[in-house]
Amino acid sequence: LMIGDHQYSRRCINCWFDKRFPLPKLSKKVIYLDQFVISNMMKQLDPNTPPSQRGHHAGFFQELFQTLDRVCKLQLAVCPESCVHDHESVVTGAHYENLRRVFRHLSYGVRLHSPDGIFHRQAVKCFEAWLAGSIPEMLGERRMALDGKVDAWTDKIRIDLNYTVPGLAKELSKAVDAKTKHLHGVCSSWQQEPDFSFKSIFENEVCELGRSVLNQFAGYLGKFERASRGELAVSEIAFPPHEVSLMHSLLRVAENAAENPGLRLEKIAAFFASKAFQKVPYVKVWGLFWATLARVVRSGMKPDNFPTGSIYNDLDVIAAYSPYCDAMFVDLEVESLSRQGDLGRCLATGAKFFSLRSKEAFLDYLKEVERNASSEHLALVKDVYGSSAGTPFLSLLTWD
Repeated sequence: LMIGDHQYSRRCINCWFDKRFPLPKLSKKVIYLDQFVISNMMKQLDPNTPPSQRGHHAGFFQELFQTLDRVCKLQLAVCPESCVHDHESVVTGAHYENLRRVFRHLSYGVRLHSPDGIFHRQAVKCFEAWLAGSIPEMLGERRMALDGKVDAWTDKIRIDLNYTVPGLAKELSKAVDAKTKHLHGVCSSWQQEPDFSFKSIFENEVCELGRSVLNQFAGYLGKFERASRGELAVSEIAFPPHEVSLMHSLLRVAENAAENPGLRLEKIAAFFASKAFQKVPYVKVWGLFWATLARVVRSGMKPDNFPTGSIYNDLDVIAAYSPYCDAMFVDLEVESLSRQGDLGRCLATGAKFFSLRSKEAFLDYLKEVERNASSEHLALVKDVYGSSAGTPFLSLLTWD
């Protein structure tokens, strides 16, 4: 039996005659799982995890894995992996391999593009529309964010390759520490601001996002010039930041609007300062998230409770992925922020948010996905994948 996207074939074991059968189109639910969900499910599957370390919600996470694995195997949902999963797993050291097995098992080869990449695609589309005086198209299509065959019938065989980047875990940990220090300073300034304004925080964060792109690009050009004169090692410019790729794309788009390179840069700077840039999905959520967090911090949050640098990952996930997911299971803090004021109204058109506060509702949501599947679909799944289709792979971490 061989399965390929929207067809499968059977072969006679005697004469090797093949016959192909068509498979109907699917529309799977896309479900994003926060790293803490992956970690807790991994603890339930790993027999080496002591009972004392399985957590207060051990029974829930065991049931959650079984339910998720079942709806994915029934071709009703997929839980795409992301670079955020990989980066937050690699810093755990010894647990990395097991964490990777869990999130890749549930992803079935579907991967979300990096948050930077999604911001890049959205910004280019919106810049093109801004120059043309039109409304940007395709921003809500899944292919903007997802890589892989989301709605395909999955094969029984998965080839999984792994590699690690030497020193990556150390650099990621250092980056989080630096972001934590910076963020605590920002939180203090929010609390001391005499004329606090939600609107001003939103606009300042959006403007800073645009300025950061321009500054990173200018800084890289300076390094490139020094390297071309032999004053800087070539390795210093071998891996340009993502802002450089974005600027090159925007400059190509601006070629039709201005022949002079200087005028093209002016067009891009004007776009970053425009209302159109504020409406880029990633940018809008980015600004509203920080403004909402600032309001919460200002309401009396103690310094010991200030968020850490890891919240940047949460922000990237929400800003980049929420428009393209049907549901997201996040931590309590992020779910609380996601329901507030302007940010809540902005996110209401995208994914449904769940957390441990609404864990039973999340299980009900997943079970409802299966209940809504037709009897014909479930019968076909059993015919294609066998009578055990939908059985959770509880030996995922012990199977060799």
